[in-house]
Amino acid sequence: MKPFFIFFSLFTLLIACQEEVKKETKPTSKDPIENRIQAIQEELKKSPRNAALYIERAKLHEKREEMEDALTDYMMGIKLDSTKPAYYLAVTEFFIHTGNIEKAINASEIAANLDPKDPIYYINAGKCCLYLKEYQRGITFLNQALERDKFNPEAYLFKGIIYKESGTKDKAISNFITASEQDPTWDAPFHQLATLYAEDKNDLALKYFDNAYRANPKNLEAVYQKALFFKDTKRDAKAKEALREVIAINPMMAKAIYAMGLIYYEEDSIQKALQNFELSTKVEQTYYKGYFMQGQCHEKLKNKAAARKAYESCLVFKDDFEEAKKAMKGL
Repeated sequence: MKPFFIFFSLFTLLIACQEEVKKETKPTSKDPIENRIQAIQEELKKSPRNAALYIERAKLHEKREEMEDALTDYMMGIKLDSTKPAYYLAVTEFFIHTGNIEKAINASEIAANLDPKDPIYYINAGKCCLYLKEYQRGITFLNQALERDKFNPEAYLFKGIIYKESGTKDKAISNFITASEQDPTWDAPFHQLATLYAEDKNDLALKYFDNAYRANPKNLEAVYQKALFFKDTKRDAKAKEALREVIAINPMMAKAIYAMGLIYYEEDSIQKALQNFELSTKVEQTYYKGYFMQGQCHEKLKNKAAARKAYESCLVFKDDFEEAKKAMKGL
């Protein structure tokens, strides 16, 4: 694609998008972002054709959700210099942010034409196809990325996700395994593998949940999901052990506290269950499931007034929760 047509294509695309983006006005404040925006404004008085300054200011506006201002600056930056792939990469992220996925793919393709050796633009386009559920198109982009870097773990990961979403589990597993081999320090492929095996109640899930957590000790979700796997496979003691580990590290994780309550509830330890359900709503006030299960516990304890109050609290935070409505009618 010739440079003129590359620029014209994206410039037209940006003009069309400008009508779709709504501006959020925010009061001016002397925060670091505002200070930098003002500094850029002064620099532009001296160098009004400095494209990099416009792109930088666009990113700052985007951070503040000032999307119309961001779009205007992206347009100007590319108008002044349409040869920088990094500018189109920034525009790709902007379009993803504003939900203009097809335009994000267009920007990625233009960047790829300018820098055909870098796989990142094809990876971005492949990820965008996931939003659109255009799976074969996404695979094509990701294969183009792998033609440029056959060891790229991100390309394999997103191929795996596409195959998973399109129901081709064997190919999904193969790509997730390859991604984990290319970067054993990355938790995402391990987590994806664990989730797939957990769906089949296959104990290989445990290995991959552990690998995900070892790769990234901040990934408490892996330990939490391992606990749910134990619960689903009737190993409640192991499930409680894993949940205690999660709660010890993050005592504010309401869903882990709630899951502990469910185990006690199913064991008919109603007082212990109630304590956990109450705690889940203390650490996260809007956790409606916790209120619902408090109601269930109170019903078992023959306390209808407390049960009604719990169901009412549940419906405050989720007014269409049919189970709570049905439970209230049954009191």
